[in-house]
Amino acid sequence: MKKILICLTTVLSLLLFSEKVSASSFDTSIVGDDKFSSEITLYVQVNNLVDFDGSCNGLCGLVGTLNYDTNKLELIKVEPLENFSLTQGKSLVLYKATGVTNGTNILSLRFKNKRLQNNESTKISISNITASDGAKDITSTDTSKTIKYVIENKQTNKKPINNNSNKDNTTEKLDEETKKSSNTYLSSLTLSNGTINFSKDILTYDLVVDYNTDSIEINGTLEDEKSIIEGFGKHNLSVGNNKIELKVKAEDGSEKIYTINVKREKEKIDNVEEQEEIVEKENLNLIIPISIGLVVLIGVIIMIIKKKKH
Repeated sequence: MKKILICLTTVLSLLLFSEKVSASSFDTSIVGDDKFSSEITLYVQVNNLVDFDGSCNGLCGLVGTLNYDTNKLELIKVEPLENFSLTQGKSLVLYKATGVTNGTNILSLRFKNKRLQNNESTKISISNITASDGAKDITSTDTSKTIKYVIENKQTNKKPINNNSNKDNTTEKLDEETKKSSNTYLSSLTLSNGTINFSKDILTYDLVVDYNTDSIEINGTLEDEKSIIEGFGKHNLSVGNNKIELKVKAEDGSEKIYTINVKREKEKIDNVEEQEEIVEKENLNLIIPISIGLVVLIGVIIMIIKKKKH
């Protein structure tokens, strides 16, 4: 019986104390304006890097296939950013010696309208995405962005030569509607705790604060004073991950969301004796249910043996 008890205890301990292995991952996104009148520049951005612990100290290589409708758009220029080198063929290949971290634009793509009609949309995507941290390859899901071609209404100072005031009023109202702004950018962002490298084209930021920081106040300025912002002010922080979204709404109804992922660290215990007491309590909390389970199991085994003897 003693051997059985030892074996059961060993198996249960292995199951309870086995460590979980987390896999490396990241997200890729295409950011920039949603509308354009002749040319448009978009950016390839990397976010949410997890376990990029290779020799590059971040993401130092990325491969992906660029897809777009060549009948409707013309690719004018592809330019690597953040000191990346670019090899352009069927796939885009970016590489450098030192890696980058979350919320970084690593590539710009400039397109020109070719055959899009007014208010017609088209999609640009990147597929087969694989990154490197200098030690391993990490794959990501495909990403895409839809853009719309809009013909600009050119305003002139000439007024119709007539005396009909009703027509003049109608024209003025139409002019006001066409002047509505689609600007959804922030021009600055400030935090009461911690710092971030803000850029209006970067939509996601990661920030780590200590345990004593139980709240954070976020403020900033809009690039267009006609836009409105939701999310500025004080935010309470729980221990662990906190996702804060700042929604910018333009005058014409267009929206853009800036996301700040704030990680509040756990409380640190400096006293070694207190740490040992906590560990002992945690171990005791595990041992008690294991012991009860073993006693019940031993009782069942004894009952089975007695029944077999009878």
